[in-house]
Amino acid sequence: MTFDDFSAIFKHSSEFPLEARDRVPADLWSAIDEGNEAFFDNFAGNQPQAYKVLTQECGRVHLLEVVSRGLGQGHQNKEHKNYHWGLTCGGRLVICNIPVSAASVREAMPYLECLPKELWCYYGKMGGMSVPKGPGHGIVDYDLPSNPAGWREIDYYRKMNNMKKTTLNKINRDFGDHDLRIIVHGTKGDLVLLDFARKDKKLYHVKDNNFDDYALIENAPQVLDRYFANAIRGFPEPFDFRRS
Repeated sequence: MTFDDFSAIFKHSSEFPLEARDRVPADLWSAIDEGNEAFFDNFAGNQPQAYKVLTQECGRVHLLEVVSRGLGQGHQNKEHKNYHWGLTCGGRLVICNIPVSAASVREAMPYLECLPKELWCYYGKMGGMSVPKGPGHGIVDYDLPSNPAGWREIDYYRKMNNMKKTTLNKINRDFGDHDLRIIVHGTKGDLVLLDFARKDKKLYHVKDNNFDDYALIENAPQVLDRYFANAIRGFPEPFDFRRS
């Protein structure tokens, strides 16, 4: 997926059409005007390796427009426009979701409280990030911290992937009462989980989509910083959560 897959690209807020100004919160209109260092300033002290890649190895962040056609009664073929922040790194597209409003950022606080504060930088000027697998921006965000609306329960993930009910027996038994959700869907089979019920800021790694093979991520902000930097660069180096 590249910039060519989008209907329009805007480099500066002065270029934003009225539709974009209606969809992008007013306090974010000028977010891209001063370049990547300003846009990702919250990353500098919290996710320094990801910040370095985003500011030194990636192209400038733009506003991207997607035009889709409505389906269903009353909406068939009706044009609908969506907007995302986006940039490229070595030909690899990185998408940053845009919060619908300032209120949506406040509404995300119960979710952010589950995370180490070093990861909150993914949820300020953006509502999570992803590296799209192919044409079209799907409902799943890959390889980077996803939009809180996409933090799916592990049983939902099991059903969507046609896994047996027994798949979750061990992890359910080990955690007891829980609300385990997936915040990172790795294209290489890695999953990162948190417990939305406990809000203890602990993060867990599931290897190769095998919920029996999970482990607490020690020093999670630092480990994930290295993982996310590697993901943005297209995984030029192998990454092992258990040895990082």
